[in-house]
Amino acid sequence: MKNAVVLLASTLMAFQAPTAIHGQVLVPEEVSAMLRPQIAADLTLYEAASTRLDGTGSLRVELVQPMGNQLVLWRGSLPADHSKWYLIAADSSRAFRLGGFSEPDVAEFVSQVAPPPRSREEADALGRTIARVLDPHGGAEIVYAADAATDERTAALLRTWAGRRPQIWPGDTTLVFASGTLVRVTVLTRNTRAISMPWTARLYTIVFAQDGRLIAWSARNSEVFTVHSTL
Repeated sequence: MKNAVVLLASTLMAFQAPTAIHGQVLVPEEVSAMLRPQIAADLTLYEAASTRLDGTGSLRVELVQPMGNQLVLWRGSLPADHSKWYLIAADSSRAFRLGGFSEPDVAEFVSQVAPPPRSREEADALGRTIARVLDPHGGAEIVYAADAATDERTAALLRTWAGRRPQIWPGDTTLVFASGTLVRVTVLTRNTRAISMPWTARLYTIVFAQDGRLIAWSARNSEVFTVHSTL
């Protein structure tokens, strides 16, 4: 596979701890090739189909983090503030559409990034990874709702969600059955490209077969909300 050298347009970011890294990195051509048709389709929905997508200069691609098994997670978008984020995992020979895409390659990605989970703990960890890479806001800022707050900023977010959480919203759990394992995990995700930068709770329900294969998943969103603090 050929690689295209793309000059990063902004700081490269890890999921939870942004790192200031600037310069040139090799981006697999498949990443840009996957981004263009999905972005074009989304732009058509917003009546902005005139935006040019005929060169890598029209796209912003950022390195997010290594994912294991030689896969690297990339975040792509148009430079416009209103543009969506898209997540792609790729290496020199494979590329998988993930968060932001209308038809993400979830099962294919899971089969490549980690061995099939053989325990409750492994299923829970893989479920969290799936929730992270499917984030519709590019994973720019996400918090697992079941985790304890490590600072006041996160505590304010969790308090706000606790006050707004619908009574029928399922709690996080990992259930092991004879036929397989069910994982439910809620992440709080922030749309950093919207003017008010609101948060949304996103509940993922993930089902693994007895042999560890991913056989089903779904996602449900809460209403958007803001946090009135230093967030």
